Amino acid sequence: MADMRTFVRRFLLVFAFFLSAATGCAEAQVAPSPKIGISGQSVFVYSFLDLFPKSYTPPVTDQIVNDLGVALKYSGVDPTIREFRKSNVGNSYPFPKTLPIGTVTLNPPIEAMILEDYIAEKERNTKYRLIIFPTMFKSDGPWRFYDISWTLISIDSGMPIWNYTYHGSHMSILRNSENKVKRSRKIVDAAVEEMKKAGII
Repeated sequence: MADMRTFVRRFLLVFAFFLSAATGCAEAQVAPSPKIGISGQSVFVYSFLDLFPKSYTPPVTDQIVNDLGVALKYSGVDPTIREFRKSNVGNSYPFPKTLPIGTVTLNPPIEAMILEDYIAEKERNTKYRLIIFPTMFKSDGPWRFYDISWTLISIDSGMPIWNYTYHGSHMSILRNSENKVKRSRKIVDAAVEEMKKAGII
């Protein structure tokens, strides 16, 4: 397990670089990568969108998980999707009582969440992890702007092989009445399209 912890920490250092780059970019970026396809492969997806329920409400995150699972399966991928708050690690994470819009200062234990599924990944002979992480929030009048980083990692090498940043917006007054299907489809469809462009699926 010690070797696994070292491996995950190395991956997190590289992943942190991509998150930093994604936070500062103005347009969607796709990291240069070889044409590596994940169709026919088991992929563990780790979503951290539920860190911020004020920006991604539970109905929206549930819809994203459902739509992403359907899209990946349609492309021949065998996905296992984990959400942070629904994991054992997330259940015990000391969230602040309030999470104001605009904060990206939380430091969730990504390593611990991945280690939680280490045996399950091995049992499914999983070769790739897809990390979905919110990297930016900004309010401007009635509008909220946000970025979501999508990073595909090779478990064998511990290196990211594909990275994409989704730039989205929605009106804050629609938080409790927004069309969850429409918002989810915009986010998922954009990411899937970028995967197809990169030859990932």
